[in-house]
Amino acid sequence: MQKHIKIYLESRNLSVADFIKCEECGAKAVDIHHIIPRSRASKEYVNDPKNLQALCRECHRRKHE
Repeated sequence: MQKHIKIYLESRNLSVADFIKCEECGAKAVDIHHIIPRSRASKEYVNDPKNLQALCRECHRRKHE
């Protein structure tokens, strides 16, 4: 499991078995998105739970357009 996914789940007291809602549309989330991209976030903030959001594939795709 990628570090940022583990951090997101632990910060919200969730497990991979839980139904996690997309924070944009409410569908089932399948990705954990960095709000400020890893390439632009400071080392301290890149995996901060405040910089992570659960998204469904469609919403995640839109964020990267």
